[in-house]
Amino acid sequence: MQDLKLPSPGQRLPSRSFVSNLLITAVSLVLLVWAGRLLQARLTSVVSIDAVISGAIVDVKAPEQGVVTKMTLATGDAVVLEQPLLVLKNDLVSELQFKEINTRLGDRRAELQRAQTQLDQLFLLAQSADTDNQTQYRFENRAAQGAIDEMLSDSQEAKSKLALAQKAHDRAAALQAEGVISQESLDIANAEVEQQRAKFDSTQNRLSTLRANQQAVEQGLTLDRTRSNYDPRIRLQELNMQISDQRQVVQSLQQGIADTGTELAQARQDAERKQEIPIKAATAGVIWSLSVRPGTYVQRGESLGQLLDCSNRWVDAIVDEGMLRSLQIGTPAAIELYGDTAQSLQGKISMIRPGLGRLTTPGGDVALPMPANTPRKAQVRVMIAPNNEPESQRRLCYVGHTAKVTFDIRK
Repeated sequence: MQDLKLPSPGQRLPSRSFVSNLLITAVSLVLLVWAGRLLQARLTSVVSIDAVISGAIVDVKAPEQGVVTKMTLATGDAVVLEQPLLVLKNDLVSELQFKEINTRLGDRRAELQRAQTQLDQLFLLAQSADTDNQTQYRFENRAAQGAIDEMLSDSQEAKSKLALAQKAHDRAAALQAEGVISQESLDIANAEVEQQRAKFDSTQNRLSTLRANQQAVEQGLTLDRTRSNYDPRIRLQELNMQISDQRQVVQSLQQGIADTGTELAQARQDAERKQEIPIKAATAGVIWSLSVRPGTYVQRGESLGQLLDCSNRWVDAIVDEGMLRSLQIGTPAAIELYGDTAQSLQGKISMIRPGLGRLTTPGGDVALPMPANTPRKAQVRVMIAPNNEPESQRRLCYVGHTAKVTFDIRK
């Protein structure tokens, strides 16, 4: 090997070339700029140690038992609100409620038929009572008119006899004045006049009474007796009241039948819905997982799968506890995904939880000492602003991705 010759003490060192000097200067400038940016980042931002994206998961459960059919979606597919996911079909849905309502409807129809029959019978009785009432009115009116006619005849006869007696009295008075007959004969004639006048007055009084009875008959009243329950008028009133009550019963039964018919139709619709139940998305997002396949039989309440609500995502970032002095609720943050540097998300701090790994049982009575070199970390949750990019949905909205979170403490 050739020996390396060192320059002598008085010998001059060779100078570097211009290119070398320029290269060294450029590298130095780059290092200075990098150091300046690093220092600026340290002073204006806080960077997480670790972070993972999470999101709200909605569990889809079977409302009824059945077999899974019409399932056209798969894990990772985007869905909108109320979009059909699958259909549960159950051909063994019990129709006991339907049959019970149908039986109740038949019973009410039978009750209505009986009530309608009773109402028809009351109408017939009322018609008969009305006929009897009209017949009785004609009879009573005819009898009253006959009595009046008879009394008019008696009154006319009494009037004629009174006139004859008055004439006989006048002749007797003239003859007695001439001395032809005695005073006794005149007194007899006078007594006859008074007797006939009394009979005439009696017929007039009875005639007034009979006319009053006729007016009472015309108004449905009576003056010579108290009407009993067998009187056609009273019976007709009772029947009219019973008809009114029976009509209420019939109307109530008709309304009950109508309500039961509506209930029966609703029960039939419920049975049909239970036989084929569409399961719809409760939120917009993507299908996170499916635990069933077409033909799978599920019980009521069994999980069918999970939906991820892409509008409700967050990042749980881990930072040094000492950095919490620079963070607060509402501090903006930029999220860079590992493995997908082209995608950048934005958000703000919504929760800060210090003491990770040190306080395992909050509220305990005993505080256990921790080693001095135990790292002091804190959890900072950042709510991600909604992102409707299709690429985000194809990647399950990046839930589960690790990321680097940079908190902008200048704002």
